Amino acid sequence: MTKVLFVDDEPMLLRALDRAFRARRTPWIAKFANTGKEALALLERESFDVIVSDIGMPEMDGVTLLDRIRVEHPRTARVVLSGEARLQDRMRAVVTSHQWLAKPCPVSRLAVTIDRLQWARALVDDPELLSLVCGVSSLPSAPALYLAVTQALERDDGLDEIGDLIEQDAAIASKLVQLVNSSYFSIGERISSVRRAAKILGHTKLRELLLAAEVFHTKPNTDVLAARGVRVAKIARALATADHDEVFLAGLLHDVATLVLGPTRDAGPQLRARIGGVLLGTWGLPLEIVTSVAFHTDPEAAPDPTETRLRVVALASALVDPTAPAELVDARAQALGMTSELCREIARAIELES
Repeated sequence: MTKVLFVDDEPMLLRALDRAFRARRTPWIAKFANTGKEALALLERESFDVIVSDIGMPEMDGVTLLDRIRVEHPRTARVVLSGEARLQDRMRAVVTSHQWLAKPCPVSRLAVTIDRLQWARALVDDPELLSLVCGVSSLPSAPALYLAVTQALERDDGLDEIGDLIEQDAAIASKLVQLVNSSYFSIGERISSVRRAAKILGHTKLRELLLAAEVFHTKPNTDVLAARGVRVAKIARALATADHDEVFLAGLLHDVATLVLGPTRDAGPQLRARIGGVLLGTWGLPLEIVTSVAFHTDPEAAPDPTETRLRVVALASALVDPTAPAELVDARAQALGMTSELCREIARAIELES
């Protein structure tokens, strides 16, 4: 069973959570610790799938605890459950945690968060790969794009223009959407639009995000991967009849596993897709994005193989892949009620435009 460790210096809160979980008969084992030191001692004796920690604790704060766990127990998913916190602590938590929930948090939301974490983590059953993916706090950004975004922020360019730049970089886009969908902002809806996410943060918080220590790092040779992701994203948006923001973001992020593993590490297309799903699901991105990334190489294996957003991303990625058989493109186009000739025309037009 899934094992979850809750850490908080308020014993009454931990007792309330214990009673609530017993009443709901949650399908996981919950254990509790009052301090960071006690939590680390438990982790030395047994492994946990998820840790949920407060931030404001004496002796060892939650960010320090989660950072220790990130290094020493990278396979464990890290969730912040906290009330008011200083901006500095929140930005530190961007690096150390996977998701952020605000107190007071309904038990139902906490349960859904843990269940979705475990669903995403179950996409890959290799413990070494799971440790690698869960240990990642950010993706490498393409140097040219990172520089362009930072310069645009320095000039106070319009947020639409800055959003357009961020839409070309999987690293910044994924982190931006992760942050906006956390309780850090608590706007009460799921955001899949990179441009809208940029507007919600605004210039000041975007600067803080990009300057936060360790959140981003540039890496040579990522520009080619970035360009391919943008092509898939644009083709997916052109093919879609609805949900354009979701299919664009899923297309942009469809190959994030390569940024995690590197282009030379041996992993087949399906495993790479699942690794991308684990990463984005652990980061708490919208479920439709996670599913579209995780199953774009084999839609029939998805929980809902007929899901249109998934089918669109699968078709767009096949259109960009020079090794994809013509029969595969034909079948995926037919599944969407489209002709492969029209889809190829759309892809060629976007390629020429790019």
